[in-house]
Amino acid sequence: MILNEGGNVFKDEKKVPITQRINRNDVPTTVAWLEQVTGLSLKGTLLGSTGVTPTSGDIDLGLDASKITKDAVIGVLTKWCQQSGIPDDKIVNSRAKGKEPAHADRWIDATGIEVHFRAPINGDARQGYVQVDFNFLTNMKWSRFMLSHMPPESQYKGVDRAVLFNSIGKVLGFKVTVNTGVHDRQTNELVTTDPAQLAQMLVPNGTVRDLVSVETVLGALRNDPQRREKLADFANYLTNSGRELPQLEDSADPSNWFRFINQRLTR
Repeated sequence: MILNEGGNVFKDEKKVPITQRINRNDVPTTVAWLEQVTGLSLKGTLLGSTGVTPTSGDIDLGLDASKITKDAVIGVLTKWCQQSGIPDDKIVNSRAKGKEPAHADRWIDATGIEVHFRAPINGDARQGYVQVDFNFLTNMKWSRFMLSHMPPESQYKGVDRAVLFNSIGKVLGFKVTVNTGVHDRQTNELVTTDPAQLAQMLVPNGTVRDLVSVETVLGALRNDPQRREKLADFANYLTNSGRELPQLEDSADPSNWFRFINQRLTR
């Protein structure tokens, strides 16, 4: 499961998004409003780049799945919608009830480990709406690592980093999930939930610092004899999204590659 950062779940009949990006200054006040609606303490639950970058495509919140369920959150959000005069048939997406077809113009939806909510910014519909994603996580420490925001100078997003982890892991026989940890690809057996161990598995002599961004991972792979195989799926992923993998030809002088990565980070 990979978090779909900034995904537009809510759209009108013409499939035009009916939510918008939210300014950084409006994030804490909108979260405070969500606390009033849900009765949940949401302090410290922000995930990814939410509230870090100047604007965010949505508000990502991490909840402990052992303490609260998706149905419970859907229930309190449904109650708010009803109290706000929203017709019952416009509140919960039928997909969230395990039925089809899905209707994107509803106020509540559920996909995978997430409940999505169309929230008025600062609780005021006149300011527009932002998509709020409640993520139900089984290992908070691990998921916070996987969903940590990318450095501001990075050219990539967190979802790109997760794809890169799995591109490397595929060659080595494991898969990396946001919610549960590193698993054996054949048996699905849990291997680790320790970021330091993941770093050692992904790159030669790796440390957690090597996993901070896509650029740092690429830099750590510069002398890896399996580099091309490890990056094959990631390169295809970038191509399919209209991007390219940085030039990775072998160099007689490894410092050239290190200099290239540094230039990428300091642009």
